[in-house]
Amino acid sequence: MRSSPGSSSAARAVGGRSAQVGTALLGLFLALSTAGCRSTQRPPAGDVAEPPPPYAPAQSDAVPGWLGEPLSWEKLARVESWLANEGRTATAIWRNEAELTLSSGRLTFARRELDADPAKAPAVATRLRAAKAGFDRLLLREDLNAGQRRRASEGAELAAKLLAGAPGARPPGAIATIARADWGALRAKPALMDRTSGPYSRITIHHSADNDPVVLDGSPGRTFAAARDIQRAHMNGKETRYGDIGYHFLIDPFGRVLEGRDLAYQGAHAMGDNNIKNVGICLIGNFDQDKPSEAALGALRRLVDDLRGRYSIPRERVYGHRDLRVTRCPGENLNRWIVSYRGGAPQAPPTALEVKPQAAASRSPRSVR
Repeated sequence: MRSSPGSSSAARAVGGRSAQVGTALLGLFLALSTAGCRSTQRPPAGDVAEPPPPYAPAQSDAVPGWLGEPLSWEKLARVESWLANEGRTATAIWRNEAELTLSSGRLTFARRELDADPAKAPAVATRLRAAKAGFDRLLLREDLNAGQRRRASEGAELAAKLLAGAPGARPPGAIATIARADWGALRAKPALMDRTSGPYSRITIHHSADNDPVVLDGSPGRTFAAARDIQRAHMNGKETRYGDIGYHFLIDPFGRVLEGRDLAYQGAHAMGDNNIKNVGICLIGNFDQDKPSEAALGALRRLVDDLRGRYSIPRERVYGHRDLRVTRCPGENLNRWIVSYRGGAPQAPPTALEVKPQAAASRSPRSVR
């Protein structure tokens, strides 16, 4: 049967469209095939393939969760984990703080072990070397802030002292003390201090009796601020200009014992020659007005007992400041405890001839009350 002209034209049109579709599909297949192979081919000689840009995550300024936790081995483990994980994207201030916390913690635990058992010195030396290496690494960085640099420098210095077995480098053994670096002490100025001339032979107790004291609420931060305030007054006062805080130890109402002036140096707390071979302890507060807390008195007793054992100091050579010069310090309420501890009557007030004069550069507005 013959087809009509119309049907023949329609067939040709359909055939033409089929050929076009087939050609398009073939072209698409070839394009995809060529594109798929092109990515695996080497670039022509002389061309350099540009690597993809590296992934650079944004830095985080979030406060680390471990900040402010009390020192423990568990805390140090969390800090190490933080450095290896989220700390990788933290800003420099927090990474430096983490490494300072690790080195300071290792140093503190090493000191405690040495004080509890000096025979452990060879084993503890490894931890001390690790702490010192950490401080030394930090001191090579340019992104440490001033406070972090000071703490790293003091930590490295103390670790070196302990490794060398320097006298006076360790605090009393039975007492857990808060290191200077931990409460934010200013750097001492050894040129303005006298080295201790021999073993300590007496202890003198003071109160701070500030006119405008830091209000203590139980937090370590408030206590540390009070200690820094006392140190600044001693180092920057018009009549003082000490090389450091005048006391060797401070005690807050919550029983915390803070390291003050290094025991390798004579204190500046009892006026003139009265400072010679005399450990100075200051309780934070005004004990003409208030009674010292049980926590503070318990810490004071432990500290005094330990110092007496360490230096063979007789009980009768534990004084209140008023026993050495005319002053209200350490306050009537604290002085009663001292008299009771000494186990005898109050010391006779010193006569004018017994008061040792002291140059203005060594007089403290807090230690002469």
